[in-house]
Amino acid sequence: MPWSLAADAATALGVLVAIISVIVTAVFGVRAERAAATRAERAAALSDDNLRRAIEALERIADQSAAGTAVAQPKVAWKLTHQKGDTYLTENVGDRAARQAEVDTAPDAHMVFRRPDPRDLAPGEALTFVAARSMATSDSTMTVSWIDEDDHDRHLWHYPLPPRPPRGG
Repeated sequence: MPWSLAADAATALGVLVAIISVIVTAVFGVRAERAAATRAERAAALSDDNLRRAIEALERIADQSAAGTAVAQPKVAWKLTHQKGDTYLTENVGDRAARQAEVDTAPDAHMVFRRPDPRDLAPGEALTFVAARSMATSDSTMTVSWIDEDDHDRHLWHYPLPPRPPRGG
């Protein structure tokens, strides 16, 4: 059966479209796997950091208990919560003031972020900020930094941006 030129062109075009589809699918699959691996690596690093800090705190408690000293010492402590829409609060839930407290994102977070002005936060006070993840967000870790009034050093606290409740409708 003789092939017409139009049938050959249509077959070639179909094969070309199929090959391009396979290539595009493979590229997007590789990108998605890399993004997932990056997020998993950053989450593991944050988990390791939190575990290290918990171990250090337990060691301090054990040392203080062995020495017979009081365990409770005034400190700055943080809580990060979703407020409404893309608005979040980072609250000083400790019993010591945090000087020049600031909130920031990871350098390559690719998030919509409105940085609040640094300010002093007494216990119970909070900074309000706007943050929104995008499809390109690879790290939603927020960093709170402050100066302790006792040692005058800048301290850091890292915590992932809490999830938003589902958008209702």
